[in-house]
Amino acid sequence: MKYRRYTRRQKPEVREQIGKKTEVRGQKTDWNKKGLRVKMEAWGLSSGSQASEITGEHMEPINELVAVRKDKEKYFRSIGIDTYPQDRGTYVDTESIVQRFGGVSHDDLEKDGTSLSVAGRIVAFRDFGKSAFLHIQDKKGKIQIYVRKDMLKDFEYEAFKKFDIGDIIAAEGKIFKTKTEELTILAERVKLLTKSLRPLPEKWHGLKDIEERYRKRYLDLIVNEKSRKVFEERARIIEYIRNYFRTRDFMEVETPMMQV
Repeated sequence: MKYRRYTRRQKPEVREQIGKKTEVRGQKTDWNKKGLRVKMEAWGLSSGSQASEITGEHMEPINELVAVRKDKEKYFRSIGIDTYPQDRGTYVDTESIVQRFGGVSHDDLEKDGTSLSVAGRIVAFRDFGKSAFLHIQDKKGKIQIYVRKDMLKDFEYEAFKKFDIGDIIAAEGKIFKTKTEELTILAERVKLLTKSLRPLPEKWHGLKDIEERYRKRYLDLIVNEKSRKVFEERARIIEYIRNYFRTRDFMEVETPMMQV
């Protein structure tokens, strides 16, 4: 589903294309109410009247997505899932997993049966009904998670199916290699650590606008690996310079500049 947005200086007749119907300036059309209502009812989030309220004519597409995610967050709370738990679990980073198991064969991994706990942000989600593949990303890299319905309790799997790209989750299970030799964790437990209320930028185009990247640096660090590596290098360089002068009895003094 694609959304088209324009600045105020542009005044095209068609403002947005949503689903199969179009909203035209100056006209009242019933666009996308049925589609979003059906989708929300399928998720078990709200009734038809609530869905109708969310799909008001003056609501922007991004706000509709936020509204749906907020409804999911309320659903999680209603079934006893804390959407922002104070988790202090011990998780293995993806880089350590690759270094330890990258050279191990598929058969040896099955015999070993090593169980690991990982945590990260969902950056890809492929749903196959009774199973799903997803990629999570931590500060060291990415790893694939394989979730099967028969491995989780019914209510756990139903809650898992409502996870979105951008959510931070934890997964625990045995590690194995797929037919394409990709390291994957067969999840025996899945836990929500942080519910994301705003969608990430579109996968293929990413965050290309320079001003937007500067204004939302946190978003730039999530979606752009190159920017993340630059800041990691910058932090190490600054740390080295500080340590160099500190060992020589220098004192660091900050000069106020452009501060209110």
